[in-house]
Amino acid sequence: MTSNATHTNLIRQGVLTPVDVLSPSEMPGRYLWATSVWIDWMTNKLPALPRLIDPQLTPLEQVSELLRRYSLGKPLVHRREFHALDPLSDGVWELKTPDTRIFGFFTEKNKFIGTNACDADTVKRLRLYNSFANEVVRVRNGLNLPFMSGRRSHDVVS
Repeated sequence: MTSNATHTNLIRQGVLTPVDVLSPSEMPGRYLWATSVWIDWMTNKLPALPRLIDPQLTPLEQVSELLRRYSLGKPLVHRREFHALDPLSDGVWELKTPDTRIFGFFTEKNKFIGTNACDADTVKRLRLYNSFANEVVRVRNGLNLPFMSGRRSHDVVS
């Protein structure tokens, strides 16, 4: 079974939701899917997050802009906007804005599944990186999906 067929089956089962942030006239260069936990965070928690680091954009605006640029296939700044978490062999990646962290994995180049997210302050203050990384691995194993490991941006996005 190809990865696309697997994604389609998981969408039909209600396990994954496509994250479409583009207008109908825009063609995606990369793809995003979300688990219910990430959808819940984006719907219920993200809109209420206070602006802590970025003086111009709210966390909701930051995430919207990051996901839009990702989806359009625009360049992302490695380490500043996304990077692999240790241990690298686990294939856990983080999409970042100044005020948020989104955790997930790539099933193929340009195909990211977000499993959970949190505000950056809480993640850093409570040192939750390992907890979120472990949760990504647990969810991914439950979905029985392949994943890409690697440490450089071109390993997972073009």
